[in-house]
Amino acid sequence: MNLSRKLSIDPETCLRRANEKFESRFRLLEGYVAGTGKTLKDHSLEELDKYWDKAKNELRKKS
Repeated sequence: MNLSRKLSIDPETCLRRANEKFESRFRLLEGYVAGTGKTLKDHSLEELDKYWDKAKNELRKKS
């Protein structure tokens, strides 16, 4: 909280944006997983990391 004041950043807004970013990425990840016909549990952490990076890159391109 003190750092946010020093930087003149509203911590609630910052947290809300971070949550929105996470949710957007996770929804894309879920879509990639659904496209495989498997569940999240059926994928390794390495596979899920690749989907996460793919979602992150896709959202960066859109903004």
